[in-house]
Amino acid sequence: MEAEKMTPGELMRQNYKKLYRFESDHENKPLLHEFKIIKRTPKGYWISIFLDTKKWVSETGRKRYAYPIYEEAYLSYLYRKMRYVENCKFRLKDAETQYSYAKSDERSGRFTNEIERLDYVLRIVTLSNCLK
Repeated sequence: MEAEKMTPGELMRQNYKKLYRFESDHENKPLLHEFKIIKRTPKGYWISIFLDTKKWVSETGRKRYAYPIYEEAYLSYLYRKMRYVENCKFRLKDAETQYSYAKSDERSGRFTNEIERLDYVLRIVTLSNCLK
C-alpha cells in the first residue's frame, strides 16, 4: 500500500515493533508482557511468545491475544477480569442454590451435625473474605 493512500491508523500500525498483553502474576497483580513482532501479514502479526514459539494475532479482531497499543492491552485485561468475576459470581450463586437444595432434601436429615458444621465453616469463610 502506498503511503499517501494509507489512513493515519494504518501508517501508525506499520511502525509497531512489539505487541502488549497484561496477565496476572503470582500475586494477582497486572503484569505486562511485550511480544516482538516477527512478521506482518495483511490481516495481522506473527509474534514470538517464547524462545521458538510463534503465535498469529489478528490486527482487527475484537478479542485479540495482544495489542499494539499499551492502553488497549490494559483495557482488554480489565474486560477479561470483569468477565472472570461475573463468571465466578454466577458459579458461586449456582453452587449455593445446589447446596440449599441438597440441605433441604429429606435425605439430609441423617447428616444434621455435619450440615451444621459445614454451615459454620461457610459463615467463617464468608466473613473472612468480607474482612479482606
